[in-house]
Amino acid sequence: MFPLLLELDAEDPAEKWESTLQPPPISQITASTKFSPRWIKYFYARFKNECPTGRMREADFRRIICSVIESNQISDPYITRLFCAFSSDPADKVITFQDIVSCLTFLSEGTPEVQAEWVVRLITGRPDDHFQYPEFATFVSSVFALGDARERMKRNTEKETARQRAMTLFKELDKDNDGVATKADLARFFRDIQESESCPV
Repeated sequence: MFPLLLELDAEDPAEKWESTLQPPPISQITASTKFSPRWIKYFYARFKNECPTGRMREADFRRIICSVIESNQISDPYITRLFCAFSSDPADKVITFQDIVSCLTFLSEGTPEVQAEWVVRLITGRPDDHFQYPEFATFVSSVFALGDARERMKRNTEKETARQRAMTLFKELDKDNDGVATKADLARFFRDIQESESCPV
C-alpha cells in the first residue's frame, strides 16, 4: 500500500488518501456498451496502471494524450475541452473508467445527433443543449490552433480567419437569429453535410 501512495502526485496530498473508485461489474458495463468482457478487463488494467485511485485527473489525461499525440499538434485549451467532454461531471474534475467506455460507445454510433452532442460538450465543457457565439468563437479558435496551424494562430491573419469562420458557421447554425445555437441546430448541420456527401456528383 505504501509504495502505491508514494507514487501518487505529491502536489495533491488529499489525493494520496482518497479511496479507490471501483467501476460497475463487468457484466453491467458489457450490457451498456459494445465492448467484450475481455477488452474491458484489458482496458481497465491499463486504466488502473495509469490511475491507481480509479480517478483520472486533467494532469493524467494531458500526460496520456501527449504520449500519443505530439505536443505541438494539440493545444492545452483543446486538451482541457476533451477532458471536460469525457467527464460525466466536469465540476469534480475527474474522469472515471465508466466515463471513458461510455463515451467511446456513444461516439461509435457516429450519427448527426451524436456528433452534435459531442461538439456541444467540447464547446461548453459540460453536457448542455445550447451555446452562444462567444463560446463557439473560442472553440473554433482552439480548433484552428491544432496541428501545424498552432504557430500561425499567433499571427493576427490566422486569428482573423478563425473569427470569420466562427461568424459564418454560427450564422448558419442560428437560423432564427436569437443569438443562441442548439444541439438540434448542430445535428441539422451535420445531417446536411452527411446528405451532401452521399449525393452523387
